Amino acid sequence: MSKYQTDNSPIYIDGTDIPKNKLDIQDSDLIHEIENNLLNEAYQTFSQNINQSTKLNEDFFINLHKKTFESLYDFAGAYRDVNMSKGDSQFCLVFR
Repeated sequence: MSKYQTDNSPIYIDGTDIPKNKLDIQDSDLIHEIENNLLNEAYQTFSQNINQSTKLNEDFFINLHKKTFESLYDFAGAYRDVNMSKGDSQFCLVFR
């Protein structure tokens, strides 16, 4: 079972709590494994490129999310209109 939880959302594959994805993956263990791999790759890339002049602002984090997940999710780098969490971790709340 997926760790994702959400408000009523079009982000998920119908009848599941697995995010719609470009690879049409419907197995929660596999989607989490791919996400973890993408996060590890992003960490390596972004941590090597951060320096004292790096501005950790809204644009930085939007770009970070987009570059990390754009190969998997159409919504990468975009603001959501529903609240989401994964396990005990609440993602950024929707501004309403």
